[in-house]
Amino acid sequence: MSSNVLSNVFEIFSGGICVTQSGSIPQGFLRFDRTSVQPPSYRDHYLAASAFEQKFGSRYGGRHVWFSAMRTVCKRYSLVRRLRGRYPCAAFSLLLLSYSLLGQSTSNVLSFGAVPDGILRIDGVMLAGSSTLTSASGSFTSADAGKYIQVIGAGPGGILKTDGSISSGSNVLTSPSGTFVSSDVGRGIVVVGAGSGGGNLVGAIQGYVSANSVTLSLAAKASVAGVPYYYGAMTLEGTIQSVQRSTAVVLSTPALATISSATFAYGTENHAAFQAAVDAAGQAGGGVVNVPAPLSCPLAAVCGYVVKATDQMTARAPGAVKIRYNNVSLVGSDPQTNLFCRGAYATYSNTVAFPNTTGNIRGFCLTIGDNGGPNGAAGERVSNATISHLHLYGMTNGNTFNVNFSYPPHTSDGWDVTHKGIYMWDNSAFSNITIDSVVIQDFKAENIYSGGSTITGMMIEKSTMTNFNGNGISLLAADLQVLNNTISNGSNAAVENSTVSMGSQALVRQLYQGNTISLFPREGIVVVGVDNGIASGSVQIIDNYFDAIAQTNPSGTKSAIYIASQNNFVPPSNVTVTGNTCHDCNSFGVFETSGNTLIQGNTLKVDRDGSGGVFSFTYPLTNMTVTK
Repeated sequence: MSSNVLSNVFEIFSGGICVTQSGSIPQGFLRFDRTSVQPPSYRDHYLAASAFEQKFGSRYGGRHVWFSAMRTVCKRYSLVRRLRGRYPCAAFSLLLLSYSLLGQSTSNVLSFGAVPDGILRIDGVMLAGSSTLTSASGSFTSADAGKYIQVIGAGPGGILKTDGSISSGSNVLTSPSGTFVSSDVGRGIVVVGAGSGGGNLVGAIQGYVSANSVTLSLAAKASVAGVPYYYGAMTLEGTIQSVQRSTAVVLSTPALATISSATFAYGTENHAAFQAAVDAAGQAGGGVVNVPAPLSCPLAAVCGYVVKATDQMTARAPGAVKIRYNNVSLVGSDPQTNLFCRGAYATYSNTVAFPNTTGNIRGFCLTIGDNGGPNGAAGERVSNATISHLHLYGMTNGNTFNVNFSYPPHTSDGWDVTHKGIYMWDNSAFSNITIDSVVIQDFKAENIYSGGSTITGMMIEKSTMTNFNGNGISLLAADLQVLNNTISNGSNAAVENSTVSMGSQALVRQLYQGNTISLFPREGIVVVGVDNGIASGSVQIIDNYFDAIAQTNPSGTKSAIYIASQNNFVPPSNVTVTGNTCHDCNSFGVFETSGNTLIQGNTLKVDRDGSGGVFSFTYPLTNMTVTK
């Protein structure tokens, strides 16, 4: 009996379907209690399964607990009758378990050849022009020769100058030959000799002063004058050509920039094994693909799997691992299994994604929906899919506050539309999608994205998104719940979603509750209407915590919450904004709703940074209440 099946069963009961002594049951449920005078009949179990299906069927669909079949089992299994008197919960769990064993497959990426030998460290050193990488904490062995490797900050796109000056205790860098521009803010920088003990100062450009001067994210530890400095370099990729010792390797590609304290990751490239496991589960009718964490990990390392997008020339949506069948879950170990995705870019011409042109492409980490592979165009529409307990590393320097983008990208450190954490196929349809306990960091575009697709029954919960260019979440969703997530340090907004009023995409509900959102230059949560009708569904923004919104590189509406129209369309109505706290927000909210709006019981605190105001109302409003 698989542990995964058991965990699904016990998770269901932890939600309160059966209680043996006392406890609350969601409205509409039957209560089973061992102290009841009359034990429940098997018909009671059947009705409870029906109620559970109505309440949570869409949520648990991605975990393959199919309640229509359970009702049949409830009717037929005589075992229930023998157990129902003293142990009704045990009887009901057996019903769930019996169907789970019959209807759900469980597999493991290791069975398909995946090798969990990925290692990430943060103390890499390379010199421009040299192929040698050193790491004081390194644990390289001869078996590492030939493995794929990425080094953040040692790749193309960097700028080198040799006349930098900075004083000890100061964060102002000057350079007579400097060519700084305002979009350099956020880019990584190394100042030779200005760190502790004569080491290099490694930080980021915090502010633009002039072409010859910038402020840095940290102060110099030593005064230097006329020294080299490097900034803006992207990720270097290659293979380990040879191992010199446990702390030094020679790569197949020389560094294009000097870098110290560099993050690097290497290991066996596993995307083909992952894809084979996911496709096999889908072809079997659905199942859970487990991604177990490595059993051991060297000291001071982060360990996991390397998964690299390799279909930049041939795919309409290049990506490393693609869910293109219904009823598939990709599940890591608790709390997360680490995946090191491709952060390096290369220049490609006349690709399927961008025909008859040339541009830079990285590739997505995970995708939901795809028209390549064995399922063909049918794979563009996916239902009952789950991604959970994975940590996706984008392997770039992440947020540079550069929001310029193009199709395809022509810059290396802007908003790269080819480098999203989780991409959902454009202009398609998805239902019952769960993103649960996932960490996404260091990507050059949105963390979770779908362009123009119909999305119903999607839940994003207990996840973390940080250090990225673009938005954290960007979806057009009919029914979406964003619950208890932490979203921080992006170049645009934490959430930038849209609504429509008609057709299969018509708004039912967008709920944003219990999230912590911080360090955004524009907005926290944005919801805009993108058609000419008034949606009958609701937008609820409840009990969220916002911090430091529009305090660094402020732009846009500079507000924690922005409800509006886009391109002169009609904004949403039925908006509730309650119980939110906004700490050091430039503004709490800009509200352009179509009516039926409640703003109540929110708190604005300003004790560290400035605030430009509390509310802005820039649209004719009806039926709006602002209180407490």
